[in-house]
Amino acid sequence: MLCGADQVASQLLSIPRRSFNREAGSRPVNLLTCRACGYMRNSDVVSERIAIDMQSHFDSQPNRPKARESQWPSRAALVARQLERLCPGKGRVLDIGCNTGVNLKALSPQWDKHGVELAKPLAKIARTSVPATVFDCPIEALPEQAGSFDLITAHAVIEHVFDPARFIAICAERLSPGGVLAIMTGDRDSTLARNMAEQWPLLISPDHVSFFSAGSLRQALKAQGFEVLREEWRHMYFEHGPGTKLQRIGVKLQEILGAVHRPRYDAYYVYARRGNSHGA
Repeated sequence: MLCGADQVASQLLSIPRRSFNREAGSRPVNLLTCRACGYMRNSDVVSERIAIDMQSHFDSQPNRPKARESQWPSRAALVARQLERLCPGKGRVLDIGCNTGVNLKALSPQWDKHGVELAKPLAKIARTSVPATVFDCPIEALPEQAGSFDLITAHAVIEHVFDPARFIAICAERLSPGGVLAIMTGDRDSTLARNMAEQWPLLISPDHVSFFSAGSLRQALKAQGFEVLREEWRHMYFEHGPGTKLQRIGVKLQEILGAVHRPRYDAYYVYARRGNSHGA
């Protein structure tokens, strides 16, 4: 498991096939949960190849970016504002799983921008919509030297990864000493995720391998020599679905005002600085 502990519980859950749709039926999912750190994984995914094949649907994504994704106060713009505070010196940035480049685009032009996107149609969009060098190879094959980047971001990526501890280690290798790693994923220990239980959409998504608690991801970062600088819990879902317009305005105002320090919502952002050396 993620933290190396052998205190593992196994369970078979009946997971809905679609979020917020009780008529879609359910499917069985075998899950392993670490009692020590709270990390959970799909035990049916037994190889990296299977995990990668599960992501093949991204090759059929829309062929252009959505206009609303780059309009302030978009989520990308608000997160970029936090990143600029943590990395005032700018430098070289790598966005892993950069999709259409929306998160790279939100960062200021002073950054030397790079991206990794395995879905070739999305990588093509990112190259045309952002002044950035975008690779469509795995991060392990990235033609960049160790310590090349001052900032690495990975939004909604690590839950798809077969070996998340190795993923964090590779990020540490690519970062310069003192560089910042920003990861966003779901927090299964957040109030919203706990209340939703088997109905939590991140659990339902068929291409997810790993499910983290904030504590499990924090522990994994520290094991690779990272110092956690900041944690945020931003809105991803409402328990009953998309929510009313007033609710959406309310959570957006919370983000704009920076009221994101409590684990109420389930989109977990952790910002961590690499030390002069990494690893346990």
